[in-house]
Amino acid sequence: MHEFKIENGVLKKCVLARGETEVIIPEGVTSIGDFAFEDCRSLTDVIIPEGVTSIGSEAFVRCESLTEVTIPDSVTSIECWAFEDCE
Repeated sequence: MHEFKIENGVLKKCVLARGETEVIIPEGVTSIGDFAFEDCRSLTDVIIPEGVTSIGSEAFVRCESLTEVTIPDSVTSIECWAFEDCE
């Protein structure tokens, strides 16, 4: 099971369990911080809930297996390189 570090509505870090491939970001998160999912190489699917307004710089950097991200209409800002090195 993955673990989230969330501070004041900002998802700062997600740590996946070995072989875990899908993450549903919890309600109440308003922003995905810089490097939050850095090097989550097995991650294939992410569901971002309504209420999240921004995705930080390099939030999903080197998530090389990422194939599907559900981004709600509430997201109004996606920073540079948010999906850098994602296939």
